[in-house]
Amino acid sequence: MKMERFSQQLKRYGRTSEGLDFTRPIAEGGQGVVYEMGGKVVGQTDLLAVKFQPVSVGQIVPPGRFTGVQQVQVNYLPGKIVIFDQRGGSYEHMLTDEEHLRLQNVIFERQTLKLLESIKGVVGYKHQKFYVLEGMLFSALFMEHLKDCVPLDEMLPGMDKEGKYHVITELGEIVRQLGEKDIVHKDLKPDNVQVSQSGDVKLLDF
Repeated sequence: MKMERFSQQLKRYGRTSEGLDFTRPIAEGGQGVVYEMGGKVVGQTDLLAVKFQPVSVGQIVPPGRFTGVQQVQVNYLPGKIVIFDQRGGSYEHMLTDEEHLRLQNVIFERQTLKLLESIKGVVGYKHQKFYVLEGMLFSALFMEHLKDCVPLDEMLPGMDKEGKYHVITELGEIVRQLGEKDIVHKDLKPDNVQVSQSGDVKLLDF
């Protein structure tokens, strides 16, 4: 599914079954759409960034079984998943190769962020949920919202030599700590390195 179409579907429904809304998009990439969310519906006083990513290629639950965007529980078994809805119903789905890869990717990102919680310069992980939209399954990854940060390439031109040295040094330290945990960031680029006005560095999108 192209992200533009996926984003339009989310926007059309407006909010999830428990009240998360899709009115404040932050970013859209090849793998997902990120929204700004907060308040009582996510149990946080601070805003969060929520990354929505399609898991299924097509409809995997009976059409009409869900209205809007409904939260579900997912059990991952070899070669298949079992989806449990809020009414007690369950649906078994054999994964295609592409769906298997998508599911592995969202689980890997969650596990990586959780593993790296102790590293100050990595975007903070909160939790992960799964939802069904128009019979399709997608993941929602709840993370720290870097509201006051900008991409590295936007911040550096306006910084003096000392500020640039500080930012590059911080980034190098984050990468060093990742190496100690045998983690390699495979998409290290300016958009994935966010810098605050005070020069703090955050690495995201593993």
